[in-house]
Amino acid sequence: MATITVTELRHCTRPRRLSLVASRQSPLLSLPIELAVKIFEDAILECSPSALALASKAFCKVVDVILYRTIVLDSAKTVQLFHHTAHSKSRAFLTDHVKKLVVTWWPESDAACTKVHNIIAACAGTRTLIAPSFRWPVDISCAKFSADSAVTAITIQSFDGDNGVHTRAGCQPVMDVSKTLTHLRFCEPSDMWHSPTSMLAPFGPLPHLSHLQLARRANANEANDLIFANSVRQLLRSLPALKMLVVSVYPAGCSLASGPVEDSDIWKRMWEIRIKDNRVVIVPGRYDEWKAGWEDPKLLRSGYHPADFWLRFTVPSVLKRSEILWDTPFFNGAWNSRIPIWHHSPPSKTTFGISSQRRSRYRIPCEVAMSHVCSRWRDIALGTPLLWTNIDVFSIDSLECVTSYLKRSQDCPIHVRFDIWDSDRFLEEADATILPVVDVALQHIARWRTLVVFAYHESTTGAILSKMADAAAPLLQRIRIQNDDNVNIDHDQLIATNLLLSVEPRILTGGAPSLTALRIDSLRRLPPLTNVTTLYFHTSAYFSSLEMNTRVLSELAAACPLLSALSINGTFRNARLDDKITMPSLRALSFSNQDNLADKFLTAVSLPNLESLWLDCPQYRVIQVINNAHPRPTFPALKYLTLQSFDFYASSQFAKAFPTISALHLSYCDSFHITFLKETLVEYDFSRWQSLDTLVFRTTRETHAKKFSRTLNEMVAERYESKSPIRRVLVDRDILASLGPHADALRAKTSLGQLQPENFDDPWWLMSNQDTADRL
Repeated sequence: MATITVTELRHCTRPRRLSLVASRQSPLLSLPIELAVKIFEDAILECSPSALALASKAFCKVVDVILYRTIVLDSAKTVQLFHHTAHSKSRAFLTDHVKKLVVTWWPESDAACTKVHNIIAACAGTRTLIAPSFRWPVDISCAKFSADSAVTAITIQSFDGDNGVHTRAGCQPVMDVSKTLTHLRFCEPSDMWHSPTSMLAPFGPLPHLSHLQLARRANANEANDLIFANSVRQLLRSLPALKMLVVSVYPAGCSLASGPVEDSDIWKRMWEIRIKDNRVVIVPGRYDEWKAGWEDPKLLRSGYHPADFWLRFTVPSVLKRSEILWDTPFFNGAWNSRIPIWHHSPPSKTTFGISSQRRSRYRIPCEVAMSHVCSRWRDIALGTPLLWTNIDVFSIDSLECVTSYLKRSQDCPIHVRFDIWDSDRFLEEADATILPVVDVALQHIARWRTLVVFAYHESTTGAILSKMADAAAPLLQRIRIQNDDNVNIDHDQLIATNLLLSVEPRILTGGAPSLTALRIDSLRRLPPLTNVTTLYFHTSAYFSSLEMNTRVLSELAAACPLLSALSINGTFRNARLDDKITMPSLRALSFSNQDNLADKFLTAVSLPNLESLWLDCPQYRVIQVINNAHPRPTFPALKYLTLQSFDFYASSQFAKAFPTISALHLSYCDSFHITFLKETLVEYDFSRWQSLDTLVFRTTRETHAKKFSRTLNEMVAERYESKSPIRRVLVDRDILASLGPHADALRAKTSLGQLQPENFDDPWWLMSNQDTADRL
C-alpha cells in the first residue's frame, strides 16, 4: 500500500519571546545622536563603558564616540595603553573620533617620546591639542598633519625649545596649522627669554588667530619687559583677527621678590597698553593651571569639560566693566561644565561663604557671579546680606557698585577698601574725583569693620581721611593707610612739620572703641589708639620724614597701653633714643629696615614680656651693640627668634644675646655656612641655647642642599645624644624635597615636617598668614 505525504503550511501565532531576533528596532536607536550621546553619558556614570559597548554594535558605536572624543595622556601607563590602541585601530577611526588630545606627562626617554609623537600624529583629526612642549605640535604638523588640518586650538605649557625632547629630522620651521589656528596659549614663562614675536614665528602668519595667551615672569628683567611690551603692541597691529590677548604675569622665582605681581614693571607696562587697547587682558598667573581639570577620566566621559580659559574673560553685557574680568571658582566649575547647573540642589543662604580679604579688580566678585546664574540663585543671593559686605572702591566708576552693595548688605558690618593706587598714580596731584564715593560710604560708617586706604599720592590719602575727622566708628576693628608718593616733596617743610607731630587723634575723633589693629605710614593722621593691640608702622622704603626719637616713642607707648605687637618697617631719619623707656605689654616686635633703629630700640627700651622677635635688618650691628652695651639688655621671656636672610656667621653671638629662646626661625638663610650654627649648638658642652627645641628653615637656594642636609642631620643627632634634643624641625617644601636619604635619619631623632601656616605658633608667623580684610 502506497503512502502519500502531504505538506501543509500553517500560520503560527506563537510570540517569539525566546527568539534572538528582535521584533522591532530599539527606540533608543531612533533618537537623535546628540540626545543618545547624552543618555549614554549619564549611563557611563553608573556602569563601565565596556558593558554598554557589548550590548550591540549600535551601542558600541555610540560608546566609541564618547570614549575617543577626548584622550588624556597623563602617565607612562596611559601612553603605553593608547599607543597600543593607536596600532590596533585604523588611522581613519582615530581621525574621525579623536577631537581633543591632552598630554600632561613628560616622557622620560626617547622611546616614550617617540610613542607620544606617534600617538598625536595618528590622531590627524584633532581639533584641540594640549601639550607641555612647544616642539611636539611642530614635529607632528611637519610629519603628519595635512595642509587642510582641522587644528584650531593649541595649548602649550611654555616655549622652552625642545625641553630635552628631540625633534625629528627634516621638519620645516613653519607649522601646517597656520591657516586654521584660532586659539593659541603659551601658559607659563619659559626658562630662557623669548620675545612674543619670536614665539609665534614658527606658526606662520596666523591670519585667523583670534585668541592668544602669553606669559611673563614679574621682576625678571626690565629691558626684556620693554621688548615684551613692544612685541605685544606689534602683535596687536599685525594679527588682523585678534580679539583677545591675555598676558599672565607670574611671581618671580625668588620668594623674596617684593610685592604682588600687580606692582611689577611688566604689569604696569601691560596696563598702559590695556588702557589704549581693551583687547589686552592682564591676570596673575598660576602654575600648572593649564592641566587642571583633566585628572578624572570618568567625569570627562560623562560629558564634563574643564573651564574654558577664554570664557573667564567674557563678561555678560549686564556686567561689562573695564575693571573686572571673569575668573571665579564658581564659574570655573559648574557654569563652564556641560553638567547642567540644575542637576545640583539650589543653594541655601547657609551655603554661601564669601571671604572678606582683598579682591582683584580684574575679576568678577563671586557674589555677582552667583546672582546671574538663574532667578532662584539671584533671589537667594540678593536676600543674603552677608554676601555684599565687601565694599571695594577702585575709582569714581565704582560709585554705582558701592551704592548697590551698601543697600544689599542691609545692617551687616562692612569692609571698606579704597583701593585706588592704579587710578591715582597716573595723576599729577590728589584725585578729588574719588570724594563723592567717600561721602556715600561715610553715610554707613557706623557699620564699618575694616578700613583700607591704598593710594599713590599722600595728598589723596589726606583728602579721604580728612572727610572722617570728626566721625565715630563704633564697630571699626582694623585700619590700613598706605600710599607711595615719593615725588615733589618739600623736605624742609616736612622736617618742620615733624617737630609738631604728636600721637593725638586727628581722625575718628568721635571714637573707635573696637579698633585693635592699625597699619600706618605716617603720624600725621592717627585715630584713637587706646585699645590698639597691633601696630604696623611702615614708612617709605626710599626715605622718611619721620624722626623716631624718645619723645615720639614715649607718647606712642603711653597712647597704646594695650599694645602687644609692634612692627617697624622702613627708614627713619636720625633715630635718637637716649632715655630708657619701658613697654611692659609688648610681646611681639619686628624690624625690617636698613638703618640703626633696631639696635637703638633694643638697648633703650625695656621689654620684660617680649616673646617674639623678628629681625630683618643689619644683624651684625644689632648683635654687636647688644653684647657690648653696659648694662647689657635682657629679654627674659623671649621664646621665638626669627632672623631674615641670615648667613649663620654670628650664630654664637646671637646665642649669647638671646639665650632663652625655644624656637629659632631662619628665614631665607644662606645654607652654605650652616656649619657655624652646628658649632654653636654642639660646642661649649651644649650650653648654648639649652631651651631650643624647634628649628625652622626657609631658603631661596638649593645649591648646597647636600651639605645642608648632612649638617642638619649631624646637628640634630648630636643634640639628641647630649640629652638636649631638637624636638621639632620644620622646613619649607623645597628643603624637604632635597633632604633625600637624610630625611629618614632625621625622623628617627626628631619630628620632621613641612612648614605650614598653622603648625608654627610664632605670633608673627601666625599674623603674616592670616587672611584679613586689610591685607594687600
